[in-house]
This record gives sequence, structure tokens and C-alpha cells, in this order.
Amino acid sequence: LFFAACAAVSTQEQQTTTAEVTFQTEPPFNSEHTVPTPAVGELMQFGGYYWRVLELRDGKALLYARSVIDESSPYNETAGAADWSASTLRSYLNGAFYQSLDEDDRACIAQTDLDNGSGGATQDYIFPLSVAEVKQYFSVKESDDKNVLICEDFKEDRMFPPVHYYWLRDAGTDAGTAVTANDYRGEINLKGLDVTESGGAAGSHYGCIRPALWINVY
Repeated sequence: LFFAACAAVSTQEQQTTTAEVTFQTEPPFNSEHTVPTPAVGELMQFGGYYWRVLELRDGKALLYARSVIDESSPYNETAGAADWSASTLRSYLNGAFYQSLDEDDRACIAQTDLDNGSGGATQDYIFPLSVAEVKQYFSVKESDDKNVLICEDFKEDRMFPPVHYYWLRDAGTDAGTAVTANDYRGEINLKGLDVTESGGAAGSHYGCIRPALWINVY
């Protein structure tokens, strides 16, 4: 399957200066704004990136990026409790990144109601998975460390080196952190990473983004 490639996101676009989130009204459903129905587990190209199909439901497909699409983005620019609804990450994904996609591709993306637990519900076009969603779509097991879960499936799509530590939506158990996963050992760190963290040292990138989205299919 081939879809129009999106323009590369510039460094300036990746730097978000505000956590205020403003969304466009969801475009009305149009049969022309759909793509052929893929199979669950299929790897497909959309918007210039490769995505794994996680679920088909009600004329829509849930896509999860095959790998990270950004290697240096904080969950939030200011320190404090992780709150997806007011985060810099949410603003970036549903703002600059969403707008960087081709207009036809944007029209295929469905606005989604998300359950963020204690963080309340939100409506988003593009988002990281939550821990609950990772458990729903992947095989997850406990490790010797009670603060670390292991997802073997995350190892398959890793790029190494370096190791990428990418955000999940949930707040970490430590104050001022958000949960991360990595694409080398497949670890999910429930203690979390400081919400302002981005960049990294040789061999590792912190504050990466591996998003998901729902698209209309026929």
C-alpha cells in the first residue's frame, strides 16, 4: 500500500512552546477519506511512516508506529505531575506533527476518545499508547523488578544502536515522571522518566515518541 509521504518535521516544529492544545473540528466522514482495510498485524505505510495494525473496529484501524518518529521530545516542558491532557507532547502530536501530514492523510485520521485514568478523558487524533493499551494489544509479563514490565513484542521493531526510550501516556509512580518503554530489552519502566527529559548520551535517546492513531477504512 502506498500513501502520500508527509513532509519531514523540522527542528523548529518539534519544539513546542506551549502546552495549550487547540484542535480543529473533526472533518465530516467522507467515504473518499478512507483507506483499504488492512489485516491485523500487517505492516503498512501511512503518512510517510510505517505502522503496525493493532485492531480493526467499526470501520476503523488502530495503527502503531513501527518505530519512534522523534528522538528528543519532552513529555512536558515544565516540571511537575504528568498530565496528558495539558502536556507539551499532546500539543505537539495533535498540532505540529498532525499538520505536517498530507491533507488527504489527515482526513483519514479519526478523532478518538481516550481514557486516561485519573487524568480524565480526552479526544485526540494522535497519541502514545497507555500501559493498559500495551497490555491489551501485546504480551506483557512481570520482571524481577516490580517497577519494570517486559514486552517481548517491542524488541522486534527496535533500532539498535541506539536504544530509544519512548513515552507512554501514563504518569510514573515517581513524582514528576511519565512511564516509558524501550526498544532494546522491551522494558516498560513504571517508575517513569522525568517529564522534562529529552536527548540522551551515546547509545541512548530519551524522550522519544512512538505514536498511535485510528484511521477510517473501507
